[in-house]
Amino acid sequence: MLTLKYILLLEESKSDQTFIKGDLFRNGIFANIACCDTKEAYLRYLHCFKPDILLLNNVSSFDNMEALQIANSIYKNIPIIYITKTVSDELLKTLLNRIQALITKDCLEELVTLIQIIWLNVLLKSEKENCKMTILNKRLNSLKYQVSLHIENKKVFINL
Repeated sequence: MLTLKYILLLEESKSDQTFIKGDLFRNGIFANIACCDTKEAYLRYLHCFKPDILLLNNVSSFDNMEALQIANSIYKNIPIIYITKTVSDELLKTLLNRIQALITKDCLEELVTLIQIIWLNVLLKSEKENCKMTILNKRLNSLKYQVSLHIENKKVFINL
């Protein structure tokens, strides 16, 4: 359970898929990353791939709210990071209790840190040994502090 093995990315832009995958690998996230850009591929990957984290972006052929509902119906506690070009108060209200984080495309350099924070939070919730929990909790607090320093003027939202 300690290793982040599978990430599912719903993104229709091939260049954004390539950028995100490359950035994750360059920064030490060596999970298998499956990319999809249609509802059919998304459903297939959700059932066969069993992702640890889900990265959702808008795709023109598939409503992102439906993508959220489907993911939540299959996996009750799957961590979801919502990627968007812009964020509004209405969008935040809609997504507030349905995702763990939201990031705008102009802040994608913070995606690695968000994934690390969310994965450490998953580990903390599932880990039973006090020693490991203390180490993970210290790392999580350190990452939260780093993110707060970097995103004061950017559009990133974390809901842990």
